[in-house]
Order: sequence, then C-alpha cells, then structure tokens
Amino acid sequence: VPPKWTEAKAACEIALTVDAKHVKALFRRAQALLEDNREGLPEESLRLALADLQAALQSEPDNAQVSREVERISRRLAALEAKRQVPKPAEILERVSPALLDRGTSELASHGYVWGQTESMVHVFVPARGRRILKSSEITCEVKSKQLTFQMPVADGQRPLKLDGKLCKQVEIEECSWQLEEGGLLLHIELAKRDTSEDGEHWLRVFEGHAPITKVATAK
Repeated sequence: VPPKWTEAKAACEIALTVDAKHVKALFRRAQALLEDNREGLPEESLRLALADLQAALQSEPDNAQVSREVERISRRLAALEAKRQVPKPAEILERVSPALLDRGTSELASHGYVWGQTESMVHVFVPARGRRILKSSEITCEVKSKQLTFQMPVADGQRPLKLDGKLCKQVEIEECSWQLEEGGLLLHIELAKRDTSEDGEHWLRVFEGHAPITKVATAK
C-alpha cells in the first residue's frame, strides 16, 4: 500500500492551524512534501519542505534531525541550481577532446563555433550561449552536399546563433550527423568528407568566406 502523503500533509496542516510553530507537525509536513525523500520531486516541493524545516529549526535550533534535513535539502536545491547554470562558451569547449579539434581552428568569436578534422570527418562544435538546450527539436541543422545550416536558441540578450553557408568542400550527406552533447550544452556536427584522398581530404575552413587555418596543428 503506497504511503498516504496527501492525508499526512492534511493532518499536519490541521495541527499547524492550532500552533504554527509545532516542530513535529512542521517536520512531518516536510516529510510528506518530500514523499519520504523520493528522487525526481518538483523543485517547488523541495522549497516548501525546506521552508517548513527551517521554521522548525528556528523553534528548536539544537534539533539534530531537523538540522540534517535542512542541510540535505539545501544540497539538493543547490545541485538543481548548478545544473541550470550555463558555463561560458569557452568553458564548454574545454570539454571537447583535443583530438577532435586536430587540424582545425576556432571561429568562436566571429561565428560561434570551433572545428577540427580527421582524414574522413570534419567535426564542428557549437557551444550554447546562456541557455541549455533541453530538446533536440529546439535545434535546426540541415546538411546538403555543399551547404550547412544550423540554428540554436540562445538566452535573452545574446546575439542570434545561426549560420547558413556554403561548405569548403562537398560531403557525403548520408554519413553526416549531429547530436547534442554535455547535457544540452554543445551541438556536435559531423561532416563526412566526400574526398578522402591523400591530396584532397584536407579542409582549410568549414564555410566558404571564413578565415582559413594558418597553421596545421596536430593532436597526434
């Protein structure tokens, strides 16, 4: 039989109408709101429970059980807040493997992306700007044989993040792909090179008109 959290909460509220500082009622209502510390609770439930626990602790500052619960729920809320925070684009890109940026360069300041390449693939990385992307449906990404279009939503006040241009060289459309990585902080586009010959596989840039790489760095 599942616990009757609604009934338990209602009983505590009746007791609190008589004594708003009733420590045991405040603690039990908090536990009802937390549903015995179930994971995945709405943030509102966590905050309401914390308010009850803090009120109980104010009445009984030396109550170790209540104090532990305040600390635990505060940590859960802090973790939620940290997850919402979005690092700066340069910090997000620090998570990309250097090997995937081999023989590429940064266009972050000018166009919002960095890139690298292997003998068969071009990797384009687009970091989020002030907003974590929660669903892939929020992304527009279209690859044609010699064209790439992508658009990502950004936080209010950020400049739009959209590129639509001709690629430096042709790609094999069926072998290209894209995905969200780092919990919605990074768009990773993989462009499969059509020309993989020793003389023709190297790209100097991703988009026509963008600055060419001036130094062929290697992560090997």
